[in-house]
Amino acid sequence: MKPKFSTSYLAQLFEPGDYQRLAEMNDILRGADAITDAADYGLSRKLFLFCEGLDFFAQSIRSGAWTYFEAVPHVRQLAFAKAARAERSVLRKLPEMYEFGSSNWRNSEAMRGLDRWIGQNEAASDAWLWQLVVGEREEFLRVVT
Repeated sequence: MKPKFSTSYLAQLFEPGDYQRLAEMNDILRGADAITDAADYGLSRKLFLFCEGLDFFAQSIRSGAWTYFEAVPHVRQLAFAKAARAERSVLRKLPEMYEFGSSNWRNSEAMRGLDRWIGQNEAASDAWLWQLVVGEREEFLRVVT
């Protein structure tokens, strides 16, 4: 059964700035009935990038990027890389760095550079995630209500 959220609760989530709101929106999206087993969860490109991008950055910052790539199916990695290439982003190197991680996650020496890049771009990644989800506000609301 789909959880129900008040209009006012959903509206306050879109007030940028608080990382916790990003996590809440990701949780709400992941619990929506519209989510499928497809590589992109059956979401629009931007909402898929939002969900998977948040997972990528959060897990990488917390535990190292290799843990993300170890856990995520390769088909989903390919879908994210393709979507990231199609999306103009404040994180211009994201597709390249993501694909590097997807190919090299078993090489701890190589992954140190990716982990550094992620750490150096934490604020930019948060800004990008906000840009994605705010830009897809109507689609987000359609999916979760």
